[in-house]
Amino acid sequence: MASTLPRPADQEVSELARVDRRLHEDFGRDESMWLPQQWRDYFDEIAAVHAGYGWAAAS
Repeated sequence: MASTLPRPADQEVSELARVDRRLHEDFGRDESMWLPQQWRDYFDEIAAVHAGYGWAAAS
């Protein structure tokens, strides 16, 4: 059985930055113009990154 080591925190921050940058390019820099679905997609993708590093989503 292969052991899984936690990924470094700086890797998580880098991945979050990439996701944030991509979504701002897709949705536009002006967040006040984002639609509700875009906000849901943004938070879902950010939560997915956190989940990949062992953080549980808030209920």
